Amino acid sequence: MAKKIRIGIDVDGTLTEYYQFFMRLTNSFPDGKFYIITGRGEEFKRDTENELKLHHIKYDGIYYVDPTDWKAKGELCKKLKLNIFFEDQNEHIENIPDDVLVFRVRNDANFKNGKWLDQ
Repeated sequence: MAKKIRIGIDVDGTLTEYYQFFMRLTNSFPDGKFYIITGRGEEFKRDTENELKLHHIKYDGIYYVDPTDWKAKGELCKKLKLNIFFEDQNEHIENIPDDVLVFRVRNDANFKNGKWLDQ
């Protein structure tokens, strides 16, 4: 049996840089599970949910972590049994479990000129 896809996505510097990519990704796997893991404070919960809705980002849960706790996102990756995690900050990436495939999003460097859309 194939392993179900379970993806974690950081918000600021990751999802916010490539809304269209993450909209396509989250809507391309109907059986996939997508979790938003952000260092935004919970006081931004309504704004974050509205932003995800505006950009048609499918998700199964939102988790707010302390942005200075470099281990928090890694612990959530383990707890949520993620296969893949998208993140822009090395400090968080260093603490992601080894069995999680990490895509480091480089602001204004990945997917240059939208070429990923047509390939």
